[in-house]
Amino acid sequence: MSTNKTNYWPTPIFHFQMIWEDHKDILKECEEWCKLNNKEVPVMLHDSTREYADPYAGMSTNLKDNPKLSKLKTWMEKCVYTAAEEVNRHYWKSLKNQPKVTITDLWAWSSTEYYNHYHGHPNSSWSGIYYLDVNDTHKQGHTRFYSPLPFNHYSDAGTLFVDAESAISYEPGDGMLIIFPSYIRHEGMPYKSDKRRTLIAFNTQIN
Repeated sequence: MSTNKTNYWPTPIFHFQMIWEDHKDILKECEEWCKLNNKEVPVMLHDSTREYADPYAGMSTNLKDNPKLSKLKTWMEKCVYTAAEEVNRHYWKSLKNQPKVTITDLWAWSSTEYYNHYHGHPNSSWSGIYYLDVNDTHKQGHTRFYSPLPFNHYSDAGTLFVDAESAISYEPGDGMLIIFPSYIRHEGMPYKSDKRRTLIAFNTQIN
């Protein structure tokens, strides 16, 4: 008797790191944008009655008049291309034209408190989160990703490997960019501090 094992339906999550020479200037531009455009939406933690603010500021994807944020946007699109090319290289060989990454939605947080509830990103291929400034509270506000496998499967000793890998958390760091397939459900865990945290998130399409 011979036995072979093959793992199907893998879920790639990519991690890039970049601290710009003018990082503080980019951070300042983002913070100013948030001050002008913040919208606070009260959200409830799923396991308590604690109410958190979800402060976000939608950003225009046309940043030609802001060279610093435009440079950041271009870099994020290149990182998405790198990620998508790695997992699609075999399939892209049959395409007539080289795929192009376009950021279709762009928004930011800059706040001393937030929680972003469990969700996914529709109408998007890949999504990303770039941490501009997490301050010294690295143990808070992780991004938690959940397995795309259904939660309502039958569970016993034979499926412990499924339950053991049902979620994974990323500890944030300055200059960290996380890129992931948009169908992956995730949440921004609670963050509360006297120090401001600033990050940018985005959706993309690749055509």
